[in-house]
Order: sequence, then C-alpha cells, then structure tokens
Amino acid sequence: MASFRIRTPAEYLQLLWRRRYFVLVPAVIVACALGYAISKLPNVYESKTSIIVDPPKVSSNYVQPVNQIDLNSRLNSIQKQVTSRTELQRLINRYNLYPEMIARGTPIELVIDEMNRFIYVQPYSAPSGIYAFQISYRGPDPRTVRDVTAELAARVAQQALRGDRIG
Repeated sequence: MASFRIRTPAEYLQLLWRRRYFVLVPAVIVACALGYAISKLPNVYESKTSIIVDPPKVSSNYVQPVNQIDLNSRLNSIQKQVTSRTELQRLINRYNLYPEMIARGTPIELVIDEMNRFIYVQPYSAPSGIYAFQISYRGPDPRTVRDVTAELAARVAQQALRGDRIG
C-alpha cells in the first residue's frame, strides 16, 4: 500500500513556480480576450423615473378606497395609451431614433416594436400604502435616453390628468 506524505505550502509554491508558464500564459490569453470582447460591447444607457401615486385624502365614508387591482388596471390603460403607435412614432421622429432601421426601409411597425422592447413600466407598492411606478428606457445615447424617459413620464402624467386619474 502506498503512503502519501503531506506537502508543505512551500512545496506547493515551488510546484507553481516550476509550472508558472502553464498558469500565466492561459491567464494572460483569457484576460486579453475578455478585454477585447468588453471593449467591443456597445454602450447602453438606461434612464429611469419614478412616479408616486398619491391616493386621495378623502374619508372612506365619502369615497371608496382605491385597491391595488383597480390601480394596476388604470396604470395598464395609461401605459397602453402612452406606448401607442402614434406616441412612439412621434418620439422616433422627434429624437431621430433608430436611424439605421429607417434608412434600411424597415416598416415603421417594426421600428415601433423595437422601441417598445426597451420601454419598461413597472408598478410597485410600498408597505406604507404608497403606490408608485417606474418608467425606464434604454438606448445608445445618454441625452436622448434621458429626454425620451422624461417625455414618457410627462405623457403618463398628462394621461392621468385628462381623466384616467390614477389615485
């Protein structure tokens, strides 16, 4: 039966030193490949804005309290109005979004679908009873992304004031 002796940390260091090229060469190659791949990734910026929905401060004797289901359905209808074809087409034309797709002659419906993929509206509620939702948009230019997000939030506020009151 073979017996094994316990190696010391110094022996492990000597082993690594003798085989240093087996460790260093792959590490350098992997680091260079990762650095190159990361440098070729496109810049993507995301702008987020949160809108807090303040429920009415009227006594529940006079007005029924707004429940979460009713609030979510109202937010969904506002989201559909804000991300409608006409609104998104207006934003695409105003900010010259997706110029490559438009230059290739892509139908406007596909360009709008592409923009819709990068718009996120997420409702959430806090335990204290405060309702809010977050609107975000992603794109390659930070200023344009900021402006589009601000305009989407302004459209949500306008829709809420027009009669689709949220709270």
